[in-house]
Amino acid sequence: MWKLLLLVSLWVGAMEGLTLSNGMHVIVKTEKGDKLITGQLVAQGGYAHFSDPLAARIAPQLVMESGLGEKASDPFWSDLYEHGIDFWIESDPFSRSIWFECPPEELTFALRITASAFQPPRIDPEALKRLSEKGGYKDTFFPFSYWLSGEDPLLAPLPSEKISHMDLKQAALFYAEAFGNSTDFTLIVAGNIDPSILTQALEQTIGKIAPKEKKFAPFPLQLKPRLLHRNHVTPEKEEEAVLTLAFPISESLKPLDALVIDATNFAIQSHLKRKGFLAAEVGLHLPYYPLSDHGWVVVTIFSLEKEKLLQTLQLLKKEGLTSEDVAGAKSEQAAQTEGWQSRSDYWRSQLAHRVLLGETNPETAYTPSNECLQNRIDWERYNEWKTEAIPEEV
Repeated sequence: MWKLLLLVSLWVGAMEGLTLSNGMHVIVKTEKGDKLITGQLVAQGGYAHFSDPLAARIAPQLVMESGLGEKASDPFWSDLYEHGIDFWIESDPFSRSIWFECPPEELTFALRITASAFQPPRIDPEALKRLSEKGGYKDTFFPFSYWLSGEDPLLAPLPSEKISHMDLKQAALFYAEAFGNSTDFTLIVAGNIDPSILTQALEQTIGKIAPKEKKFAPFPLQLKPRLLHRNHVTPEKEEEAVLTLAFPISESLKPLDALVIDATNFAIQSHLKRKGFLAAEVGLHLPYYPLSDHGWVVVTIFSLEKEKLLQTLQLLKKEGLTSEDVAGAKSEQAAQTEGWQSRSDYWRSQLAHRVLLGETNPETAYTPSNECLQNRIDWERYNEWKTEAIPEEV
């Protein structure tokens, strides 16, 4: 039933990789410090790759509202509540996911529900009405991403009036294609896991799903041209404003290069703090996640520090990162993850991030790169977002 792929130590605790007999890959991260178990199935390709992206965008929640497998809506949601399970199915523009969180004793039941997500969808017309009227639709809309994309309709908010006019047949067609083949997905399970119980639970549930020859095949998509030199300003008092500068990264980057930029950003943040920008935050923002196309390095500071920051970044590009910056990157990363490494949802999200970027070995270490700093990020051009708070998802 099982084929061992790898057995490694991943930062903290043990991790194990498996392939089920139906072809699905599973990554297991043991974290004894958390009382809950969390899992996530992830795959590249989402609603942007469908002929009717609006119907595809709402399809997963429409299916959930209609009920999964043999359970109609009310019994389905009652089961989740009674067993203490959080469960969600989601399609983003360029990725798909199914995730759950449950107590260890409910793992088999949670996996059984997860397996039912791959059955042909039932679409209840009343479900669409409930979603549009009661605000039951959870929109994955992030204003900062939408703005950076140049207001791309793929990332636009989805108001209730649009939901009520969705094409149900198109929604069902997308769901059947996008969630019809379990082997498109990689399963990540993290938490306080007993390996023998997990093995048995997988054998009884997801392992029984027959693989299909037809896979979800995203068609090529031309993204909108990237817009530069744009400003977004909301605060009235400059001294109270927070400024985020978004610097474009090379469009020729491969997805895995994003992990190099992630590592480099910690070194840049360390450098800035040593230069007096004590509140500086540096991160990678991908509006079309997990695609690295049209990606940005975003630097958040107090608005009054802008000119000093630009001068500091130009000098850093010229001179490069020092050994002190690289050493400081480890401290910055440790501070960011402090208190999170004992949580299963942290490991689940970190591993899902790597899988979606195409990393086949979750143990691979990425280090800060001067080549990345000096040649992969355009420090001459930027967009600026000025608000009274850090923009969501930065």
